[in-house]
Amino acid sequence: MNVNDSKQWTLAYNRELLGKLFFKKAIELIINEKNFSQACTYIKNGLDYVTCDCTIGGWRNMYRNLETPLFANTEISELNDDNYYFCKAFVLSYEEDKESLNSALRAIIKYTYNNPDDYADYITGKIILNLGCPDAALLYFDKKSTYTKNKALFDYRFGRTKEQYLIDYGIDDLYNSFLNNYSSGCCLRVLTLYSRKHHIKIQANEKLILENEIVHNFIYDFDESDLQDVYENTIGKDHLTESELPIIENFIKLLKSNESLFLKPLDYEKDTSYYTHLLSLDNYPMDIMFENNLNENNENSNKIRFNDYDDFCEEDNESYDKYGGYNGYSDDIIDDVFDGDPMNTWNID
Repeated sequence: MNVNDSKQWTLAYNRELLGKLFFKKAIELIINEKNFSQACTYIKNGLDYVTCDCTIGGWRNMYRNLETPLFANTEISELNDDNYYFCKAFVLSYEEDKESLNSALRAIIKYTYNNPDDYADYITGKIILNLGCPDAALLYFDKKSTYTKNKALFDYRFGRTKEQYLIDYGIDDLYNSFLNNYSSGCCLRVLTLYSRKHHIKIQANEKLILENEIVHNFIYDFDESDLQDVYENTIGKDHLTESELPIIENFIKLLKSNESLFLKPLDYEKDTSYYTHLLSLDNYPMDIMFENNLNENNENSNKIRFNDYDDFCEEDNESYDKYGGYNGYSDDIIDDVFDGDPMNTWNID
């Protein structure tokens, strides 16, 4: 990246923006034209660009504002087409209720029968994660030993899932993800959050810290979301001036020169105390809210809904007693999705 490229910043470097423009166009095609073939292509194009496919930016608003759920339409639901199944799985993977997520999982399984590709793996992993099975989801996000077109996408989910759900070290994956696509403010926010949890401290000269707001906020304990805002306000411009471009360049150079700090320590041990601390609502790293009043008589009292900063939802009341957590799936998922037969879980690979 250099100053001569600054006028082409949006198209050449802001992969998050470009990817979400593809998602927005896909939603429009699905709703207005029922063109699932072209929409499927656009969704895949979007997944080829983005690191975080969250709904920040409002690309999914048209679907959210529908009075009648699109896939409840009998005529549409009777389609037997791989493109339709893929689009349905992708759109419903963002829902929060178990019925929609199970419907999404069924759709992506049908798509995968004829199309066992990386896109199917990613969406399957997200759905399974949202249903409360992070261990199983991790298998679909792990692309370390295989080629994938968008490594940043998988590294981000792989590292974040390890850190957020499995109390494991994922900083190296988040670091690699960000350097593979440094237009992702979401990835920077999450990398900053967990770098501080692991007490990773980057050293920089005083002049750079004073002159570069991004470096300053990354090194010092500024709120991660504020850092994301500052970063995205800089990279989100149509083009960067000669004075603005070095702000990004120097920050990236600083991260690259400190690569060794982000590698997993040989003597690393999981620190469960940090995650116990996060159980306090006030200290939770994401902006969350409970859907209903928290009381013992409310059957939904354990359900946490994340806002647009996160596209995961997880329930705390999953049971694994009936089938012993077969293949990492809960009893409800095996009953609802796999017809009560644990052996059917092998068919999605």
